[in-house]
Amino acid sequence: MSGDEALVHQALLYGEEEEFLTATVPFLKAGLESDDAVLAVVPEPNFTALRDTLGSDGKPVRFIDATAFYRHPVRTIASYNDILHSEAPRRLRVLAEPFLQGRSPLETIEWSRYEAIVNAAFPASGAHVICGYDTRTAAADVLEAARRTHPLLTGWHGTRRNRGYDEPARFSVDCDRTPLPPPRQRPDSLPFERLEDLRNVRRFVEGHARRLAMSELEMVKLRQAVDSVAGNAVKHGTPPMELRLWAEDGFIVCEVVDFGHWRPDAMVGFLPPDPGTGFEGLWGARMLVDTVQVRAGWSGTIVRLRSRLQPEEPSGH
Repeated sequence: MSGDEALVHQALLYGEEEEFLTATVPFLKAGLESDDAVLAVVPEPNFTALRDTLGSDGKPVRFIDATAFYRHPVRTIASYNDILHSEAPRRLRVLAEPFLQGRSPLETIEWSRYEAIVNAAFPASGAHVICGYDTRTAAADVLEAARRTHPLLTGWHGTRRNRGYDEPARFSVDCDRTPLPPPRQRPDSLPFERLEDLRNVRRFVEGHARRLAMSELEMVKLRQAVDSVAGNAVKHGTPPMELRLWAEDGFIVCEVVDFGHWRPDAMVGFLPPDPGTGFEGLWGARMLVDTVQVRAGWSGTIVRLRSRLQPEEPSGH
């Protein structure tokens, strides 16, 4: 990894296996010839197609099943950050194909945002990345987002600069333009104002989590995330403050609400913190729960956290 080389982030929008292999096999081989740390993070059937095509030449490639690796956008950013540092000073070369089949609309938005964040998180990493999108199966909004989040496009006709590319902050702001949908049921609520009240906040979350049969691990993570966000509201927000909680679609949803006017940076809580700075703030909350959504305006600030009642079943090769 070189700290003064720009990230090369390309989208491959392909319509058949031959196009996929034509673009990706030379890319991976070039990395091996340059002694890069080479990763192929793809789902089937491309996982097997790549291995078969590369044969013995592909033994140094680290193959990772995308269905296991792409489970949580912010944790995936953290994983790539760890890999970059562990492989330094070697350059990282990645063929990636985010697994988006079966995602909810909210999850799809957050995975599209993830592609934008990559540009802001690793701008001087020197990494070379191709992100594959199968135009036969990917939804139109996913393909549109791919075109907006990659500075370069590659395919049959080589690599070219992408005129439709949006800067990460602008794309992230667009992800948050839609108002949060209202709760489907009346939420339970708890007012709080002081740091001393956070003990009641933690008890409130834990009591509801146990009543809803949330797994112990997910309950601990949710309690820690809500505690962090509520603590930040007490320190920096404007009373009155309130915690709202309800369940829907196998998730617990928690909202921390205050009446302070705050205009957050579009990248807040999405970029890996500096080493040794801890596991605090919105980055920590995003790592602990499934999604964190922030809406701020003249009427106040809402931070909505969603956490699964039960952890996802692991999968992979």
